[in-house]
Amino acid sequence: MKPEPPTIAFDRFIRLEWISEALKVRAGQIDQSQLEQFLDNAGLGREARIKTRTKLKVLCLEPRGELKEFMDRGISFAQSASSVETQLIFAWGAVVANYPFFSKVAELVGRLSSIQGDCAGSEIHRRMSEQYGERHNVKVATRAVIQTLVDWSVVRRQEDENRLIPIDKRTLSTAEPSLWLVESIVRATNKPVSLESINSNPLVFPFSFDLPLAYLVANSDTLELRMEGANQQIVDLRRSN
Repeated sequence: MKPEPPTIAFDRFIRLEWISEALKVRAGQIDQSQLEQFLDNAGLGREARIKTRTKLKVLCLEPRGELKEFMDRGISFAQSASSVETQLIFAWGAVVANYPFFSKVAELVGRLSSIQGDCAGSEIHRRMSEQYGERHNVKVATRAVIQTLVDWSVVRRQEDENRLIPIDKRTLSTAEPSLWLVESIVRATNKPVSLESINSNPLVFPFSFDLPLAYLVANSDTLELRMEGANQQIVDLRRSN
């Protein structure tokens, strides 16, 4: 029997400002009807509205059970420091932890651009089709992720719109968002990550960490630092006793 193709799930372009508005609903600063009006003003069609609402529900309003505690911590710091930079950190970590398709596209952009300074959108489409199948919805979803990356100002398009160039990294110098973002990478990859390679991990290409991560992770309630082999430190989710 032919195996089912991997689930896409993230198939809708999401503006950073939509996530910001959803966070306001979660904080009680505006109500749901105001968010709906905001989406109305964005000119979304019926299907786009439904898909956008679903994504905002998962990311901000009603996080999934298995990620609820993790997401609630991210929502808390995003609401307490409501700068664009902080909300970008939250949005990035939230989406990569919840949507493997988005995570894979972002990882490809990070890996390919680290080698040559930019990457071709056509190459991203080709590689995603290899993994998810030559399906129309794969092309649509890949385009949606790339459009989201552009809207979030982590990449820009060259004039021919085929090549993507990462924009300057944001330096993270606050402990809580930094640890939460590291945790999102561990959750997205579903395996431990090397402490030494975190700053060069392609999945965090829009950011750099300017903190003693070894110290922070060692004192984290949700992450743990342990040795693997003779001299490699790895970061993993803290196991419950």
